[in-house]
Amino acid sequence: MKAIIFAITVSCLGATAAYAQKITADKVPASVQTNFKKQFAQANKVEWEMEEADYEVGFKNNGTEFSAKYNKDGGWLSTEQEIKKTELPAAVKQAVEKEFPKAELDEIEKVTYPNNKTDYEMEVGLGKQKFEVLYSAEGKLLKKEEISKKESKD
Repeated sequence: MKAIIFAITVSCLGATAAYAQKITADKVPASVQTNFKKQFAQANKVEWEMEEADYEVGFKNNGTEFSAKYNKDGGWLSTEQEIKKTELPAAVKQAVEKEFPKAELDEIEKVTYPNNKTDYEMEVGLGKQKFEVLYSAEGKLLKKEEISKKESKD
C-alpha cells in the first residue's frame, strides 16, 4: 500500500513539474532577452515562463498574440502565432474535419521553427472531450493529446 501511495505522489509531482512556471524578466538570461528583442522589437505585454529547461515568452505584436521559445543559451526554438480558422491551409482544414467531424476549434496557432518548417496547433473540442493537436502544413496529424479540465483553464 505504501508503495502505491509513493508511486502516486511521485507521478503527481512529475506532472506538476511539467507545467510552465511564470518568472520575472530578471530571471531570464541576457542572451535569451537579447535574441528575443532582436527578433520581436515591437513586442509588448511581455510575460516570461520557464517550461522545463526552456524559456517561453508570451507577447503581443501589432495586436496579435504570440509566444516564442528559446533554450538557455538564447537559441530560438519556435514561435507560435495566433491565427483564425480561415487562415489554416486547406490540407489542415480537411484533415481536421476528417479526423474530428463537427469539432469546435479553439486557440489555433501557426508554429514556425528555425528550419522554416511550419505546423499548426489547436485545441479540438468534441463534446466534453478536448484535445490538443498538431498538424503539419500538409495535413498530417503529428500529435494528439487529451487535455484535462484543469489544463484547459490555464
